[in-house]
Amino acid sequence: MLLQNTIRGTRPDVVFRLVSDQPQEISVYLDGYEFHASPAHNRLADDARKRARLRAHRGLVFQVTWNDIDDWELRGFGPNTSKEPLVAPYQGNAQNSARTLYQRSGRDADELVKTMWTNPVDTLLAYMTDPDQKLWLARAEAVVAGATQTAKTPPSASDVTGVAKRVTAALQGDQLPAAENGRIATIAAAAPGPLAIILDQRNGATWSAFTVVDDRSETIEADPDGHKKRWANWLYWGNLLQFLDFGAGDSAQLALSALDEFDASQLAAAGGSGFLTMLSLLPLDADLTDDTLPPPPRRGLEPEPRPVPSDHAMSPDWAEALDLLDPDELGLAELAHELAVLAVPAPEVGYELGEHAWQAELAWPAAKAAVVLAGDDDEARKRDAAYAEDGWQARPASGWTATELAERIGGEQ
Repeated sequence: MLLQNTIRGTRPDVVFRLVSDQPQEISVYLDGYEFHASPAHNRLADDARKRARLRAHRGLVFQVTWNDIDDWELRGFGPNTSKEPLVAPYQGNAQNSARTLYQRSGRDADELVKTMWTNPVDTLLAYMTDPDQKLWLARAEAVVAGATQTAKTPPSASDVTGVAKRVTAALQGDQLPAAENGRIATIAAAAPGPLAIILDQRNGATWSAFTVVDDRSETIEADPDGHKKRWANWLYWGNLLQFLDFGAGDSAQLALSALDEFDASQLAAAGGSGFLTMLSLLPLDADLTDDTLPPPPRRGLEPEPRPVPSDHAMSPDWAEALDLLDPDELGLAELAHELAVLAVPAPEVGYELGEHAWQAELAWPAAKAAVVLAGDDDEARKRDAAYAEDGWQARPASGWTATELAERIGGEQ
């Protein structure tokens, strides 16, 4: 556990690192209304940007308010033992729908009360106690399914090409376009606080959901008390929706003032590589609003013509590989994305060579080609010697061009 750990431009209050077969990092922000969401200190758009990027690079991000801490303390710091929701985002048929879907997974529906419809501190502690990603994905899907019952208008069906404009309309509070032929439904829910929900039924049922808060100054100043409740709901849904990223869907926590920065065509249901995959290709501390920044230069190389990315054509194997890359290694994500565009076969990520398990970030064993972390210490020299002795070409990202590596591997160009 690390306290007040600065991570490339943002400072969570606590960072937990779970040590297991699948190590995980969980960042926790303790948010006060006055310094995050009040008319005098409105940081919601910036909070949304930084936390989305942190989720893409480092894992789960939880947001807890001082009221959450106070309520948890009054309850005696223990787990939620209530049989009724402590936090009820919806009632009646909506709760019944969520319970029914969760029961279909063979689980006790009362788990939703203790883990999802509760104080965010309970959700955080429950996850750290049992970080089973399939289990938490099922819980998030159930809670989102319940929220669809709060929609005031019918779902709008479409194929892949119609998803982006429907999601954008739902987030902006506009009327959804008329339904078309297709197996992807977009729902504008209000449970409480606006949610844009996608149910993609082309191959089973894949859920995506997005929460947005109206952070415009005129909205906040017109109704400060109402805004404070909307802000708390936004944080609550941001905590829960992120579990959808354990599946094939997407989630995002957005601010209305910065909605133009959200490209809905990148969503998996819209045929893109996915929202977090797209963010994982960008530096953790870069400004999301600056489209003019060039990619970081590769040391010692002349720039080469850059292929035009085609996220719509990216394979699932490449999308998964990009999510696993070391976000701090200069040029690694850029090189990997270019290789994906060139239709190079997806690599093994975290490959280990020999009995000493010398690690490569990306490896193509059949071609004996690898991308390793940059370094000039004794361990790096031993690693490089081991790969060379076994007949490999192993270089840091700064030592390869995408074209050169693709030629060695045999990718299409």
